[in-house]
Amino acid sequence: MQNAEPLLLDDGYLGLIDGVTKESLLTGLDGPESWNSPDDVNWSLKKLQRAQSMGIPVFAIEYATKADLLARAARSLRQSGFKAFFGNRALDRLPQEHPALKAR
Repeated sequence: MQNAEPLLLDDGYLGLIDGVTKESLLTGLDGPESWNSPDDVNWSLKKLQRAQSMGIPVFAIEYATKADLLARAARSLRQSGFKAFFGNRALDRLPQEHPALKAR
């Protein structure tokens, strides 16, 4: 499943899926290299955490390229227990590992 958080409120649906992917959870809704508003993040986060609490892994895809945004997003996703992928929006090549993404 990808980017359809309202479906995560349905227990029957949750019983049918084995993973959730969310694009731009933390960055990019208001344009490239922007941090999303707390309201936007929390709207998705509550639903994603519901799936996670039922043992469904959550994968987050972020497209930021600035070091400060990458580091902040990596920390936040790690704290949430989500699996993070940082790539280019076209997803046409594998990303280079950025030093900001090194675990601290």
